Amino acid sequence: HWLDRVRVVPREMPLLAPSVDPAVARTVYRALLEGRRFTAEYASRSSPAPEPKSFDVSPLGLVARGNLLYLVCTLWDYGDVRQLAMHRFHTATLTDTPVTPPKAFDLDRYITEGEFHYPVGPMIRLEAKFYRGAAAHLYETPLSEDQVITDLSDDVVLISATVRDTEQLHWWLLGFGSLVQVVGPDQLTRDLAQELKRASIRYTSTPH
Repeated sequence: HWLDRVRVVPREMPLLAPSVDPAVARTVYRALLEGRRFTAEYASRSSPAPEPKSFDVSPLGLVARGNLLYLVCTLWDYGDVRQLAMHRFHTATLTDTPVTPPKAFDLDRYITEGEFHYPVGPMIRLEAKFYRGAAAHLYETPLSEDQVITDLSDDVVLISATVRDTEQLHWWLLGFGSLVQVVGPDQLTRDLAQELKRASIRYTSTPH
């Protein structure tokens, strides 16, 4: 009865999963399993109604991120690693050309280095003041192995941790609203302050 008693609940805002063409999925899975390239028609997210483009794809790995599936791959004979969302493939046709992975590519390292959190900068030393209740989960699930929590008052703690500067980090910090104040590094503090200022202007200038 184990499967009747175990469930997975997402922490983020629940969204409906997009549909993936079953025929496309079978081709991609086979290409990944057998180490073969495939040609595909793929529509990016760059415009509201993007026209699909033709790609020659070398699959390197498949990653589930929330309710989305991403194919980690290279295109044609280029060495830069890309992420293509499975639901944006329109067609996929298997070829007999073998995949040639980039030298020293490792899927686990690629993920650990934060590529799925959309890097915008290097590793940084984050310093942020949290209301104690908002930081409660960080005692059990720290941001990094070198995280330090310092009591500043009965209500406020200072969180210090070495993390990658990513868009995911920005979204996470902004999600706390007034319960957090980033104090370092300076560039991150300025970026978040500008974003909050733009949000404030939008809320106060929009007629009700």
